[in-house]
Amino acid sequence: MTFARLTALAALAGFAATATAADPTPKPTLVPPSLFHLSDPDLEISVWASSPMLKNPTNMDTDQFGRIWVAEGVNYRGQQKRQPEGDRIVVLQDTDGDGRADKSWTFVQEPFLLAPMGIAVVDNKVIVSMTPDLIIYTDVNRDAKFDPAVDKREVILSGFNGRIHDHSLHSVTIGPDGQLYFNAGNCGAKFTDKSGKTFRIGSAYDPYYGRTNPGDLGWNPREIAGSKSDDGHVWIGGFAGRMNLDGSGVRILGHNFRNSYEQAITSFGDMFQNDNDDPPACRVSFVMEGGNAGFCSADGQRSWQADRRPGQSVATAEWRQEDPGTMPPGDVYGGGSPTGIAFVEDSALGKKYRGLLLSCEPGRNTVFGYFPKPDGAGFKLERFDFLTSNKEGKFVGSDFVGGNSATLELHTLFRPSDVMVGADGAIYVADWFDARVGGHGTMDDTLGGTIYRIAPKGFKPKVPQADLATLDGAVAALKSPAVNVRGAAQAAVRSHGEKAVKAVSRLLKDEYTSVQARAVWLLSQLGAGGVKEVEPLLKSKDDQLRLVAFRALRRNAEGGSRREGTLISLGKTAAADKSAAIRREAALSLRDVPFAQCKDTLLALARGFDGQDRTMLEAIGTGAKGKEAEFYDLLVKEKPPGFLNIVEGKSPVWTTKFAWLAWRLHPAQAIPDFKTRALAASLPDAERKRALTAIAFNDTKAAADAMLDIAAKTDKAVKVEAIWWLLNRKDNQWKAHGLAAALKARGIYDPDKIELASIVVPEPPKVSQPFSLPDIAKLKGDTTRGALIATACYTCHRVGNEGVEFAPNLTGWASRQPLEVLLLSIINPSADIAHGYNGHELTLKDGTVIHGLIFADADPVIIMSTGGITQTVPKERIVSKKPLPRSLMLSAEQMGLGPQELADIAAFLRTR
Repeated sequence: MTFARLTALAALAGFAATATAADPTPKPTLVPPSLFHLSDPDLEISVWASSPMLKNPTNMDTDQFGRIWVAEGVNYRGQQKRQPEGDRIVVLQDTDGDGRADKSWTFVQEPFLLAPMGIAVVDNKVIVSMTPDLIIYTDVNRDAKFDPAVDKREVILSGFNGRIHDHSLHSVTIGPDGQLYFNAGNCGAKFTDKSGKTFRIGSAYDPYYGRTNPGDLGWNPREIAGSKSDDGHVWIGGFAGRMNLDGSGVRILGHNFRNSYEQAITSFGDMFQNDNDDPPACRVSFVMEGGNAGFCSADGQRSWQADRRPGQSVATAEWRQEDPGTMPPGDVYGGGSPTGIAFVEDSALGKKYRGLLLSCEPGRNTVFGYFPKPDGAGFKLERFDFLTSNKEGKFVGSDFVGGNSATLELHTLFRPSDVMVGADGAIYVADWFDARVGGHGTMDDTLGGTIYRIAPKGFKPKVPQADLATLDGAVAALKSPAVNVRGAAQAAVRSHGEKAVKAVSRLLKDEYTSVQARAVWLLSQLGAGGVKEVEPLLKSKDDQLRLVAFRALRRNAEGGSRREGTLISLGKTAAADKSAAIRREAALSLRDVPFAQCKDTLLALARGFDGQDRTMLEAIGTGAKGKEAEFYDLLVKEKPPGFLNIVEGKSPVWTTKFAWLAWRLHPAQAIPDFKTRALAASLPDAERKRALTAIAFNDTKAAADAMLDIAAKTDKAVKVEAIWWLLNRKDNQWKAHGLAAALKARGIYDPDKIELASIVVPEPPKVSQPFSLPDIAKLKGDTTRGALIATACYTCHRVGNEGVEFAPNLTGWASRQPLEVLLLSIINPSADIAHGYNGHELTLKDGTVIHGLIFADADPVIIMSTGGITQTVPKERIVSKKPLPRSLMLSAEQMGLGPQELADIAAFLRTR
């Protein structure tokens, strides 16, 4: 691309470019709208604001005046030298209504802010997520400029680990109930809320990769994994929660995520999130209250790789979909790095876009769209590209600018970090703009950032004036398209108490059920008069209104003096509802209710289970938490129709319905029956293996003995899995049962007879002749030759249907990266090692050295090396274990690749 062409593009497309004295050639700072594809031709995309008005946006929000507030990440990953005075919260405004910001200023900047990852603006309160703290800045004089002498800065929660890390404290959102919803990645957290409850949330994830760094707060998440929190539950990994705006009343809503960036809550109270992958298994999910996503083991001690069973796909193993106690994962779409998410209700896009879920996917240069549809007790999520700069997911072409190493592949530089509905009803997307996606650094030295607006063609922005100081104004603002403007309106309405009941009740007649739902939440909080308006809705003909009425009244009951009695009464009614979603909520409400008081409701829910709905099964299991054995005995005793086939003189035969419930409950007293099923050759292998899993999720000696017997007596398919469970459990759940001797005596596993091979990845040599990226880019790559060269990659990587999953799966990855990133990853793989792929070196007593990825750090140690070769190493034979400071992959020089071969393999990989 010539300088003249670049200048013309800038003039025609609103394309921004910068130049420096050292390099006078303009460098792009945004992707021009002409390169985007929208799913709807009636919509258009335009630039609302761009650098230098903002830099590196990590998250954004809007206030009731239509101003957009941005959290910046210039100092991402500890790059304080870029901006020593700290990162900023910036305010942008379109003062003349032409659809483009013309004014920007700094609300606050301080050295403590190092790439804050969340912001919510609720009237004059600006809530900022900056690990280890969640901070509220109160703009007392409402001038949108923080002045420490006048305004207020308060830390409402503190104790989130990973200050300079992606897997830390993320976005905050006000829910329809007026509470603050927040989430954090799996770096761990140990915090005390303003009610005095302490939460201890550890993880198998080690953000320090084996180094002795004690962590930002003096502890490693592995040290507190499996600890019980003051609410009586064990929470692990990434998590989401809600609380009052003052930091009191924290309730964990879901856990065992990897690194969810944000959550979206509908007016009915349904929560959706996306979650980052490890290998390619990113997901967009409905989060059921108390849901366990499955990334780590239930005690937080083991990674999913350590527990991946024979034959399991990555997606199945990573989200533990064959384990009892994990929630359905929703849409698992493969590789990526999801960020912001938003749910569209009211908007300028019109009624056909009501119920649209938007999820940013910077790894694919795309904003995904979904219209979640009720599917049993869960939701069906069908994905489409709402907005993308890389429609085909393919490489378009590359040019170098001014002879430096920066490629101008603009379609791959769109890295959406957040999406929201503005106060004017348009959709706004923040773009980080970079050649790479997070991880360990950035490549854009222009610090570029852009906010795009998506709206109907010819859209003229108009922000309804929200007068929150009056009751009528606050009630009107409840219909705002912007979620946190509605949050500010809720607080304003609540301040009027029961006087607001009449005004809010009028919203129950609105034509849009989402608006009616907002009224239900508020009315339930406005005293006896408001509750009186809500109670009849439990009998509404509208499933959604019955659902939100149940949720709102349940919330009241949990905080009331007659808590359990009211909950049971509500639950009994809801358990008989025709809506699976309402029955799901009935089940979830029973989690902390004693069995004697909820057994009839649990039994009714079990009767209504269809034997297929995994979301409902998990909800019933959650409701039965801590009372599984009693519930199982009740099911066997009552023998509800459709559960057990009774034949006189024979043992009862389990129906599919009962088999699933028994698997989810997996009580110790059912181990003999599970053993019988595992040994029953007449049953399909899938059902027999499910019985093995139920046994394995018991800690008792009876469970270990049953697994030993099954391994000795059964046929090959089930035998292999039984042996796998024995080796997997012998040093954790079954450690006290002396399995090592039994395994050796039965000839199943004898550490003395294990033969091990040395597998060492040599250190890359110093590059004799540095590669010139501009020169490589000028070469025409041959995909046929590249395919032959790529066969060397298959010993580590999976590409399409070829190769092994030892190193990151490259399918689709190369087509979404600028050429510079792709070439550098081949030339020097040690420069940027993907999360979860840090290698270790084991040195054994006999001198054997093994390099690889440790999947289970127990006895035996399970380590996978190049080529997917997995070895089981008895711990007593290991002299030392240390992290490798380099990649386990060979460099281009080690593979003997020259410039033309690099061009060839790059061309091939971009077609996969």
